[in-house]
Amino acid sequence: MSHEYSFYDSRRVVFVRFFDSVDAEDIQQFMQSLLTDLRALNNARILCEVSNSIPDAIHAPQMQTVVSFINDRIDAFSGMKWATVSSSLLNFGISRMAGELSKLLPIEYQTFSSLSLACNWLAVPPSIIASVEDQLLANSSHARSESCQ
Repeated sequence: MSHEYSFYDSRRVVFVRFFDSVDAEDIQQFMQSLLTDLRALNNARILCEVSNSIPDAIHAPQMQTVVSFINDRIDAFSGMKWATVSSSLLNFGISRMAGELSKLLPIEYQTFSSLSLACNWLAVPPSIIASVEDQLLANSSHARSESCQ
């Protein structure tokens, strides 16, 4: 598994962090696990952080499979807002490609270079922003301590 996620705001805000090698199947697995947990993502807000992930064979045809996955379950996903945050230029570009493909769906999708811009677009409450920032800081400190050993 190349992701972890947490729920906030009565489970209507989901923070997901992808790490290690990520491909389109990993993204679909995440979305399927959310559907299992929530049954529907209508009007949910997804805050996705991908700066520390390594895209693995994520090209337009692979991203199209994710679009098809959502389209096949359109009733569960309509009205969802998804913000992807990446400080990595490669991941930012791939996320922009996903945004172009998502225009075919009844969801809103944007890519951002900072957490604060993404949270503002999603209208995420400040208390959630602080929790997410703490979680990111804890994860990056843990990753640094592991790499130094």
